[in-house]
Amino acid sequence: MKMDKRWAFIFKSKGSDPAIHRTKLQHPGKALYIYGVSTNQQAVSIIKALDAEQSEKGECLYVELCGAFNSQDLNQIIRDAQVSIPIGAVTYTPEELLKIRAE
Repeated sequence: MKMDKRWAFIFKSKGSDPAIHRTKLQHPGKALYIYGVSTNQQAVSIIKALDAEQSEKGECLYVELCGAFNSQDLNQIIRDAQVSIPIGAVTYTPEELLKIRAE
């Protein structure tokens, strides 16, 4: 049986628990896994698990972090995770960040 290729999106929100706040969006031959976390360490744990599955099954293509993770968070997560799958992040321009902070 052919395995779906997948990627993961991790969002950060106070009170999120990745054991509860997770879902899967399926479309032909691909799957997007979405995880909610409240800490960077939770993100690292998820990424390490995805990397282990990638090594075993060749499933996870990459991980994207939501805009709530700043560049320092991204760099720290990459250092702490030490995985082979690529990790990236959604970014906002300084002008768009002002809009977010105004909410």
